[in-house]
Amino acid sequence: MSATVGNSAKEAVTRPLLELEHLHVTFGDTVAVNDVTLAIQRGERVALVGESGSGKSVTALSILRLLNDAQVSGSIRFDGEDLLAKSEREMRGMRGSDIAMIFQEPMTALNPLYTVGDQIAETVVVHDGVAAGEARKRAVALLGRTGIAEPGKRVNSYPHQLSGGQRQRAMIAMALACRPRLLLADEPTTALDVTIRAQIVDLLLELQRDEAEKRGMAVLLITHDLNLVRHFAHRIAVMERGVLVESGPVERVFESPQHPYTQRLLASRPQRTAVPVLPISPVLLEAREVSVDFKTKLPGVSGWFRSGRFRAVADATVSVRQGETLGIVGESGSGKSTLAMALLGLQRTAHGEIEFQGRALGSYRGAEQTALRSNMQVVFQDPFSSLSPRHTIERIVGEGLALHRPQMTPQARRDKVVSCCAKSASTGRCCGAIRMNSPAASVNGLRLPALWCWSRASWFSTNPPARSTFPSSSKC
Repeated sequence: MSATVGNSAKEAVTRPLLELEHLHVTFGDTVAVNDVTLAIQRGERVALVGESGSGKSVTALSILRLLNDAQVSGSIRFDGEDLLAKSEREMRGMRGSDIAMIFQEPMTALNPLYTVGDQIAETVVVHDGVAAGEARKRAVALLGRTGIAEPGKRVNSYPHQLSGGQRQRAMIAMALACRPRLLLADEPTTALDVTIRAQIVDLLLELQRDEAEKRGMAVLLITHDLNLVRHFAHRIAVMERGVLVESGPVERVFESPQHPYTQRLLASRPQRTAVPVLPISPVLLEAREVSVDFKTKLPGVSGWFRSGRFRAVADATVSVRQGETLGIVGESGSGKSTLAMALLGLQRTAHGEIEFQGRALGSYRGAEQTALRSNMQVVFQDPFSSLSPRHTIERIVGEGLALHRPQMTPQARRDKVVSCCAKSASTGRCCGAIRMNSPAASVNGLRLPALWCWSRASWFSTNPPARSTFPSSSKC
């Protein structure tokens, strides 16, 4: 009897924490994941890499059984238990406690009706059974540990009151709240600035190493950042169009990749092709001493009669010449996106002057303002929450053309949409489906191009590259 118990315990320790065998995921006639077999050992950090649409996020979501309208076959075993055979109630008990996920788009993952503190505390109360007061203290501590300034105040903030990077950190705090045995991290550092990114990576490493000794915590990291993979992961798995084409230790794969796709992936490096802007180039956009204030709620009785003021942007002065790209950088919450919205005329300013082509932005009215919108566009930080889920990609992209180019025929407009999406996505394999696909049915990499493919003369991105010239050939 004792020998049987000992053999069972030894088998539990040696078997993988997560086993995917011949995993196959389809959405109707579309194959998203094709015959993927992958194992993750206790205490191991595995990176899943590949281009957008290769099936990385679908693979992670299938582990938690969060895929709607998908046909999933094969085997998904966690600590020896078949997840595909479990009921939805059993899966709810595992999500957040045994298996947690850091989602790629926190704005759509966080509930807009509850504060981030309440959402983190709810996870702790449900899975750890602690009192609400203790759960709130842990929420404050987690927010502080993930790098959010003034966590005691931010714990009462709603998702829309945080910057994109702060929302991402709140999402990470929620995933780590119950110290899961398996952490699925889908692009956890995408929206973070460089300093906070390093802090979050170090935090994940610290927690994983600590929990690996206690509970054997493993991490499946989904990322495009190859430098992060080299620093963070023990093993790397490469996916192309739903197929796992290569896997192995990070050092071996980086030094001697076997598959042609892996070789192309590791050899791809962005090339800077900036051309100096001519001194005679006219100033296209100019802002002088622009400030933006937001009202805040004052504590106590004083909050009944007046509001406080938070200055998000203070006396900013910028200018952009024709043919130039200006990069605005700073930590999350430093005011970058707020300044961009003010420059576009989408955010009221406290004071300051903004001019476009030598004319005050506030002087545009009626048809002139409509024409102005065709010349000033924005690439939003979170594409999924910026695109209407009720419309197809074709309708979303073609709406701007229908408004600003009414002389175009429906067929010409449709051809233009397909052409622009093909250019922005650098591939034609998805463009044939844009007429029927909604944002939810499109891969993450196609949602961002859909936002900007009908912009015209001047583009202003909240996450631009370094100061450089924007190629005119990319304008639609």
